[in-house]
Amino acid sequence: MNSAANAAKTDHEARNRFIAREELHIKKLTARILKKSITESDDEYAIALSAVNEAIDRYDEAKGDFWLFASYLIKNRIYDFYRKENLHISQEIPVEEKPNQTAVTETTSR
Repeated sequence: MNSAANAAKTDHEARNRFIAREELHIKKLTARILKKSITESDDEYAIALSAVNEAIDRYDEAKGDFWLFASYLIKNRIYDFYRKENLHISQEIPVEEKPNQTAVTETTSR
């Protein structure tokens, strides 16, 4: 598997074949990290695919197993995503109520 990941580093078609062949493995690995099942429509799955692409680009066979490295990147990218989502949610600022109006929440973004 490590050599297939290395071959996918420079060959776009080999990369596509590798990811397509390992799609189920990527889903299972991501589900295990999240401790819940995922589908192709989940944001976490898209993040995992992106992380696997990054892992292919950055992988060095001399440093160990590809999937160990890829799982590390998947986990970190998903945690980063969750942190950003929580940061965005925590930035809600209540707007003062005016007479005869309901409360409104304004969201700020950075």
